[in-house]
Amino acid sequence: MFNHPLGLVLPCQGAMAFITKFTQRPKPLRAKPDSEPWKPFRTRLDFELASLMLEARMNERQSAALISLIHQCVEEPKSFTITNVKDLKKMWEHAQTTRATGVSYRT
Repeated sequence: MFNHPLGLVLPCQGAMAFITKFTQRPKPLRAKPDSEPWKPFRTRLDFELASLMLEARMNERQSAALISLIHQCVEEPKSFTITNVKDLKKMWEHAQTTRATGVSYRT
């Protein structure tokens, strides 16, 4: 702060206070962690599935087909036997070499 020996306030004092006020970093807000960050989705799994469909840029038809398949898996758990991506690749390769003509698998 700039104070004149006679107690006068120099004009630059106001400018310095203004500059100081807007150059100081504000204290970060400490938000309380959200226990359900997936809201408004009903469940975390609903949110994760919706996020995957969005990330994969699935259209409405593809999204509806995937949701339908998931419901089938819930109703008949033993009908879905693919265990991982490696298993899926092996199935495509087997289909390509043994049974299907015109089937191709691209990575």
